[in-house]
Amino acid sequence: MLSDTEKAAGEFLSLLPECSLSPAHLAALAARFELGGAELRRGARGLGQAHDLSYAGVRRLAALCLEEAADALAGGGPPLCEVSVPAPQCLIAALSHAAGGRWRFVSSALYAQIFLRAFMQQSGPVDFTSCPKRRCGLNRMRERICLDGAVAPGALLSFGALCDECVKTGEALSGAARAFACTLPKSGPRRSERAAALLEGTASELCAALGIRLAGSDADYGLEIQSRLARAGARLGLLSARASRRPLRACSLGLAQAAQLMCPSRWEPLCEALELLCGELEAAPAAEPGRKRLYCFLIPFTRPEAALRFEENGVDLLGSAAFLADMRGAPGGLYGRAAAALTRCAPALPVPDECRLIARAAKGMGCAAYLSGFFAFDRRMGSVLPMQRRILEGEYGLRTLNLDGDFWCENGAPHIQAGRVDAICALLSE
Repeated sequence: MLSDTEKAAGEFLSLLPECSLSPAHLAALAARFELGGAELRRGARGLGQAHDLSYAGVRRLAALCLEEAADALAGGGPPLCEVSVPAPQCLIAALSHAAGGRWRFVSSALYAQIFLRAFMQQSGPVDFTSCPKRRCGLNRMRERICLDGAVAPGALLSFGALCDECVKTGEALSGAARAFACTLPKSGPRRSERAAALLEGTASELCAALGIRLAGSDADYGLEIQSRLARAGARLGLLSARASRRPLRACSLGLAQAAQLMCPSRWEPLCEALELLCGELEAAPAAEPGRKRLYCFLIPFTRPEAALRFEENGVDLLGSAAFLADMRGAPGGLYGRAAAALTRCAPALPVPDECRLIARAAKGMGCAAYLSGFFAFDRRMGSVLPMQRRILEGEYGLRTLNLDGDFWCENGAPHIQAGRVDAICALLSE
């Protein structure tokens, strides 16, 4: 006889017929976070309310996230190399291809957070040991995964591109897993070339330790995967910008854009889900009259209650600035493209250059203002907000708004106040 949790898991999976998980497998994933039937049923209701499940591409993308989270946290199978976020997808795809199934290179902390926050709508911290001060929830999740005896990744690969805490977290976990890290230069001459050399050195060290040989065919595979993801991401942005068509709902669009952060164990299904979704969006319904558009630093798909509140107020969330990049003159080759992905993304650029990209994208999508604030606690992304606001408003005439919160929900503003969202929406009408 099925337990109540398994019954609820089956009800959840009925919304995602493309998902290969069994109810028992999903129930086991929920149990890892002490969730039962009630939480799974609430998650099922929320999934239907927040996402465009009429699109097969959205269902396949959500199914992939569930499968990756469940497989990574189930234990067993080939050893796991936990990959930090963000990571150069072309390099990770190349390493995965070279490993030939002997190692899994997966950003399982990201998939776990998507399951817990975006799908299950759980807003409490991963644990309460970090509550005296704010910390990145992704790093807290990496710690939990690496210190969990049932999973215990065999290796940890960290990239110090935007978050200083990321590499430090990896170093602190070096006793639990073999830790490899690459801290990239944040400025200075020949930045991209120096970053490429550092990435190549880190990859060589990791391959030697894990018994992997990275060949030219593996590099070609990684570059092709990144090219497919970039094309799909660009097409998704263009389709969302059409004034005459209804864009994807905020949570679905945010999840699709977050594919640019994902490192799955299987890359082709991720590309195929995005490509399918883009094809479906070509025939999106006509736009509803009177709705306003708000450009985001990162669409808060992990905070479905906030995204839904914007929708109820007649505001469509678009973006995201976090995935903008200036690739002019970017070097080629596997390590050159990997370096460009981390050093030429908008958050890694000087603030004036970042603002130029944001203003152009926001105005191109017909957005009334720019919304940020979900990473206000971060030393880099939070500290630049006042300067960013002055430049966007003073030089580009783009209104900026702030929604104070915590995207990964690690004890900083775990609940987004509905009144705050209502006030922001009211400002758009002024």
